[in-house]
Amino acid sequence: MTSNDNSYFESKEFKNILQQFEKSQTSGNPMFMDSDDFSDIAEYYFNQGDFKNAKKAIHDGLDIFPHSTDLWILKAKLTALVEKDVTKAYTYLERVEDKSDFEYIYLLGKLKLREEQTEEAEKLFRNHLNDLVEEERENFIFDIASLYAVNEQFMKAEDWFELLKSKTDDDCQELKGRILLGLGDYEESERIFQKLIDKNPYSVDYWTDLASLQAINDRFSDAITSCEYAIAINPKNSLAIIIKANSLFNLGNFEEALKYYLAYQQLDPNDVTIDGLIGVSYLQLDQPAKALAHLKRAEQQNQVAQESLAEIYENIALTLSHLGKMDEALSYVDKMQNLECMDMEDIKLTKGHILLENDQVEAAQEIFQEAIRQPDASTYTALKIAVFSYNCGYVQMAYEVLKNLLESVDETWEYGYSYFAVCCKTLNKTDEFIQAVKKACEKNPYEAQKVLQTFFPEGIAPEEYYNFLLQNQ
Repeated sequence: MTSNDNSYFESKEFKNILQQFEKSQTSGNPMFMDSDDFSDIAEYYFNQGDFKNAKKAIHDGLDIFPHSTDLWILKAKLTALVEKDVTKAYTYLERVEDKSDFEYIYLLGKLKLREEQTEEAEKLFRNHLNDLVEEERENFIFDIASLYAVNEQFMKAEDWFELLKSKTDDDCQELKGRILLGLGDYEESERIFQKLIDKNPYSVDYWTDLASLQAINDRFSDAITSCEYAIAINPKNSLAIIIKANSLFNLGNFEEALKYYLAYQQLDPNDVTIDGLIGVSYLQLDQPAKALAHLKRAEQQNQVAQESLAEIYENIALTLSHLGKMDEALSYVDKMQNLECMDMEDIKLTKGHILLENDQVEAAQEIFQEAIRQPDASTYTALKIAVFSYNCGYVQMAYEVLKNLLESVDETWEYGYSYFAVCCKTLNKTDEFIQAVKKACEKNPYEAQKVLQTFFPEGIAPEEYYNFLLQNQ
């Protein structure tokens, strides 16, 4: 595109052009602009999430400039990424006359990657790279490495990154940090992000990069702190807000998480995942009616990705069950069963959970036994059954399952001790509770904080839980 740098959109020149366009839309009078102006206006609206006006600018521009490369590419981009009609987007790309244009190559490759046609995309990129003169190669290599990183194809991203002749500038180092993060080299990735922050502590991107790394490593408190720095710099940074929301949720602070999910939705209302997250937050806050409204909206918005639908169906089923609508809840379990991505163990566990919550104890136990007998069942299966039992009020059942489980696992096992401690506390088994807390904090401090924090004063670290109990018996 001619002027897709965001700094141009803040310029007086662009604001005057945008004002002319908006006046013409109100008055109906014709505009006198070139094709670049129309494409800049459309790009601006696209970046703002105002797809209606972006579409209008593209339409008006193509009426006057039907051979505009930029406008046809933007039309294809909007059609594919917003309207989700990839087939039609390809037809618009066919109208592009300059097939060597970078934005054409980039969007065509991006669509192929989304359709998991990686080899075709790679061939397209390599052929274009071979056609470039030396001074154009570095920017193209960097952009393709970045595209692969965004698509979470980090080995491909690393291959392209290694083609760069210069890798030392800050942009390259940030990309290297994100690639290493994706490849699982957390230590080196964090070192890079910390070094970049030391050089420029006012970079929102660096703080959100660091927060992403910390969240992936279950360091949710650290991630929240990094997000707070990013939000202090830019209160409307949607990435920092969603990472903070997810981190708060994972720490069990559902009320605060919900506030940030709602704030994120205000900033990015077109993100189809957010209603599901809001719905689950309401469910955790025991507001099932509000949860159901958002989850149903999420169901309507997510009709393509089976993995997303599976999670939505499960959460709707559990919400309906919580509302006492068992038959309707079980109908969503049937929907889960129709998805190819679902395994039978998860389906049976969800069904058992619903039956147990609705006091169908014998039926639930039978289903749970079927889940345990599934070929892909594991120790986690028993753990999930115990947690479901506790959540449904069958504490003695949960206690017995967990006691048998934790007596059978080896020393490397680290899950479930906190839930066992909660069962002991509820059943007034004080000595067992204290010892279970000690074990839970030694084995899995994160789980201990998430599950046990309500039993301790705010601000106490899991490492201090056991001593606190001893001192306050």
